[in-house]
Amino acid sequence: MDIDVFLFRDGFAGRGEATNVCVVRRDQAEFVLPLSEVDALFYGYVLYASEDGAEFVGVWGARNAARFRRLMRERGAKLQLMKSSPPARLIRWVTHGKARVA
Repeated sequence: MDIDVFLFRDGFAGRGEATNVCVVRRDQAEFVLPLSEVDALFYGYVLYASEDGAEFVGVWGARNAARFRRLMRERGAKLQLMKSSPPARLIRWVTHGKARVA
């Protein structure tokens, strides 16, 4: 399955600087890495939505982004990297603490 992966920087983390963000369309991600699993593996997630209702789910931080992409590739996804933000805006940012190392 081909999945478009958006890599960009966003300042939502509240640290006064932009952080690395990696998101994919939620409907594409659900086949290889469901939101519940992203939440458990990364102790949180980000969710963006477009005006037409498309949702984009992912993680923040350079290491988390690399791990997120690796997990999808290991599960058979062919990734198309897009070094830009998705046509959407942030609607949810969930964090449960520090992510575990794989």
